[in-house]
Amino acid sequence: KFSNLCKSFVIVPLLLSSMAQVNGMAGKTLIKKSLVQLLVGSDKSYNMALAGMAGERKAGKVLKQLPDGWRVWHDLELSGENIDHVVASSKGLFIIEVKNYAGSVLATPQGLYTHGNKEPNDKVTAQVWRQVYKLKALLKGQHIQPLLVFIDEVKGDKARGVHCLNINELIAYLRSRDNVLSYEQAKQLFETIDRMTE
Repeated sequence: KFSNLCKSFVIVPLLLSSMAQVNGMAGKTLIKKSLVQLLVGSDKSYNMALAGMAGERKAGKVLKQLPDGWRVWHDLELSGENIDHVVASSKGLFIIEVKNYAGSVLATPQGLYTHGNKEPNDKVTAQVWRQVYKLKALLKGQHIQPLLVFIDEVKGDKARGVHCLNINELIAYLRSRDNVLSYEQAKQLFETIDRMTE
């Protein structure tokens, strides 16, 4: 489509910029998915891909504010799942799934309500738990804390056991956690994830 060709002048530089900000395999899955939406997707799917990419980039910049002792891995491909960000320190291991939704978001124990819907959006929380279980299996049972991070406001704090935060709360939340790993345990965890992302 001609319109999609025109869009490529916007999205391709953004994709290349995203790829330059991350390590290892990072960026490849995001670029592939976004290019597919660009070339064969609808305007709605293209806009969703672009919003999602912008949200992930913003979260990546925010995570740079973490102090020494923290490690961050971006865009981790894992058995059919793509994890936006994995963060670790002596305070534990966190999976961060970023959502850039328009409209209100409400987190309740019964589920996550998005886009003003009257039924919970179970796909999002199910996605995060799949990521947790797959990564946990590779890390031999390591405890993982799942987080859903929203670019815009979110009301409530948990949906189906997943902590839900606004992006402006992310760093303070991570830093406020209690230490759960020794220096040696954290170092071994870093090394294991580094090997996975090579």
